Amino acid sequence: MKAVFLYDGKCLFCESLALYWKTKTDSEKIEFISFRTLNDQNLKSLHPSLTLDRCESEVQLIYKNKRYPGFFAIRQMMFWSTQYKLVAPLLYLPFVPFIGMFVLYFLKKFKS
Repeated sequence: MKAVFLYDGKCLFCESLALYWKTKTDSEKIEFISFRTLNDQNLKSLHPSLTLDRCESEVQLIYKNKRYPGFFAIRQMMFWSTQYKLVAPLLYLPFVPFIGMFVLYFLKKFKS
């Protein structure tokens, strides 16, 4: 089963993030899609909890019927990249997810 990375094609930050991860991961394992090309029905077919509002607010990774939003999607992507595979376990340390979510929120507000 191929994973799906959803991003906002109209957001410069989200698009550059998706393009970056596209170069770092195997295209046979993951598909990068702008949610702007999908309708509500397509989103629901990917994962039942996906909505246009959720996709607008942060990137989403759908893998094995699990939804990873924002920071958690990036953390999962690091395991699939050979360059960051050794650093990725550090993102599971206590309080690191809170810091990561804040950093992504700040970067999106700053870049958008």
